[in-house]
Amino acid sequence: MIFRAFALLLYIGLGLASALAQTELAGRLTVAGSQPPVPIAYARVAQVGTATGVLTDSAGYFRLQLDPVRPMALVFSAEGFLTDTLRFNHALPGDHTGHALDFQLYPASMTRELRIEYRRRAAAALTTTAQQTELITSRELTKAACCNLGESFETNPSVDVNFTDAVSGAKSISLLGLNGVYSPILIEGMPLYQGLGRTYGLNYIPGPWVGSIQVSKGTGPVVLGYESLTGQINIALKAPTDERTLLNVYANDYGRLEANLNHHARLSPRWQATLLAHGSTVPGAVDRNGDGFVDVPLSDLATVFTKLKYQGEGGWQGQLAVQALREVRRGGQALAYTSDDPAVVAATYRLRTETTRVSYFSKTGYVWQGRPYQSVGLQTGGTYHDQTGTYGFKTWQGRQWRWNANLIFESVIGDTRHTYRLGLAYQYDRYQEAYNGLDVGRTESVPGAYGEYTYQPTERFSAVVGLRADLHNAFGAFATPRLNLRYQPWATTTLRLAAGRGYRTANVFAENSPTLTSNRAVVLSEALRPEVGWNLGGSLVQQFTLGLREGSLVLDYYYTAFENQVIVDYDQDPQAIVIGNLAGRSRAHSLQAELQWQPLKLLEAKVAYKLYDVRAPFGGKTEQVMLTPRHRGLVNLAYELRRWRLDGTWKLIGAQRLHPFAEHHPGFVLRENAPGYTLVDGQVTWLPAERWELYLGVENLFNYRQPNPIVDAEAPLGPFFDTSYVWGPILGRVVYLGLRFTVPSKPQTNP
Repeated sequence: MIFRAFALLLYIGLGLASALAQTELAGRLTVAGSQPPVPIAYARVAQVGTATGVLTDSAGYFRLQLDPVRPMALVFSAEGFLTDTLRFNHALPGDHTGHALDFQLYPASMTRELRIEYRRRAAAALTTTAQQTELITSRELTKAACCNLGESFETNPSVDVNFTDAVSGAKSISLLGLNGVYSPILIEGMPLYQGLGRTYGLNYIPGPWVGSIQVSKGTGPVVLGYESLTGQINIALKAPTDERTLLNVYANDYGRLEANLNHHARLSPRWQATLLAHGSTVPGAVDRNGDGFVDVPLSDLATVFTKLKYQGEGGWQGQLAVQALREVRRGGQALAYTSDDPAVVAATYRLRTETTRVSYFSKTGYVWQGRPYQSVGLQTGGTYHDQTGTYGFKTWQGRQWRWNANLIFESVIGDTRHTYRLGLAYQYDRYQEAYNGLDVGRTESVPGAYGEYTYQPTERFSAVVGLRADLHNAFGAFATPRLNLRYQPWATTTLRLAAGRGYRTANVFAENSPTLTSNRAVVLSEALRPEVGWNLGGSLVQQFTLGLREGSLVLDYYYTAFENQVIVDYDQDPQAIVIGNLAGRSRAHSLQAELQWQPLKLLEAKVAYKLYDVRAPFGGKTEQVMLTPRHRGLVNLAYELRRWRLDGTWKLIGAQRLHPFAEHHPGFVLRENAPGYTLVDGQVTWLPAERWELYLGVENLFNYRQPNPIVDAEAPLGPFFDTSYVWGPILGRVVYLGLRFTVPSKPQTNP
């Protein structure tokens, strides 16, 4: 008995000694040759001889418990980089303040001795993030014309882009079958295009500026705000690591001309500067369908974006970015731009909008020395947006002043398995808005606070729980809870679950262009309340190898239900648009399946299908939301040779519900349901020499067009004139030609 007790105590003592002997190593993983250091996020760090490891965070930091009975060696691996191993003796590498280790990995493209046959996918579902996220790289963006953000999703099945009316050229996106207003567009994590900027905001970020796009589904982290309900779209602009200089010119067969210039410079060992410039014009009137209206507005746009980045000593870093733009759009009847008779011009329906916009964001942060997991940061952003418009008889003027701030503190509880973020936020919006002389302006002031906890005991499981509380000056206090779970039962299988609440106030004129471009009367039936909704969903990502080639299958389902929604009802009255709060149930089901695989060595294939069931009360009945197809499909093929790239995309757009007013418009041929149709796009890219790319493409190859997109186009000043029936292409086939010249970045060495 005494012997057993002694043996038990000895066993416990040895176990405690072994546990105490385990040492924690902290460090950071960055890109080799980058200066300032570029972090490698979500890379795997593991000790040789162990089955588990840790992932680096978004800033490249990690903390790992070392087992002294295992080999003193670490393995670092990340997609797109060469795997490397660090071996050391029992004296840990690093300095004497917590054994901080700096390690670097070389991108696969930097090796000259080896020929790397593996090519990273142009778009891929990430498996290491708690929220379902797809990364769209710059390679994916060059598969199509991608002149601006609104054209950046032509080969992406998750995001749909549609024209909002038949006259203005305004576009909107949708995610999970719902309008994109429920999915904030972020520029490097900052919300710069909320409010009045939603009308034409998709045109204000040129495609050549974009380094990558992260499309996330479901409610996201509370640190990003309270407005997200169906997801977020985060734009990472081109950085010095992407290129030093890029020149891109573009022209198409209806006269659109564009030019882009990107330039990145290293001003000093600590300072970097980025300059992005864009100019575009559509100088002439184009009326291919012969309805008397220009199919695409005449326009002139000039915009410049500049950013300064500072990487200081002692853990300090910062960024300051500014964008300024000016745009003029002219649309309506073609006679207004082709006739020399002033009387004829004066009698036409004309659209003219002028937009001046200046915005900025800043980021200032400090990382504790010896504690790379602990940081504090302040983010601020501001916008001045001035837009005036004339739409036939109607006028609209809008000015917005916006400022927001976000103070974030991040640290750990014990070790990096338990991390948390605490923050204080403030958002201010002042709107001076007038519709036909009616003042519809308002001021919003919203202070808030939030907390977020992340639990990641292993690289295969993570849970993010967040709660946010805000106080609106007009609507009072509200809470925003969020939850994201990720689990990998096997290395090739990723399961996710997400749930959360979203809250926003609507901008009915900026977000619904037919209220301006049609002759329908706009009826505000009651004082509008904030939109509030819940989103619940999940996804499965299954990676596989078939025929010695890697592939992935992504399945996801999301359900959205609204407590209140601003309903823009086209069904109550054939000559009115009635806007009011939700009276009944509004919900959306979204199901998507996507398969990516390489059937041949140089051929990438993507096949996707989506099913939308989106219903809300219109005209006293619960109906499928207008202009929302129940079925969508996409097939994309990309074939790449040394000097040539061939890309083709086939899209299916299913039947859509329209207005139920055919019998109320005598003499007009109207549909109550739009038919399904398909579109085919293609592009050929030739690389004649290093740094040069010449691309030739076609959109809507078979010239499919919606007949009669405008109701009563012959009497645009009459009571039946309606531009809201757009369910298909108006312009038809478009052929384009472009040229890119790129000066690559120079490898940087540490100062």
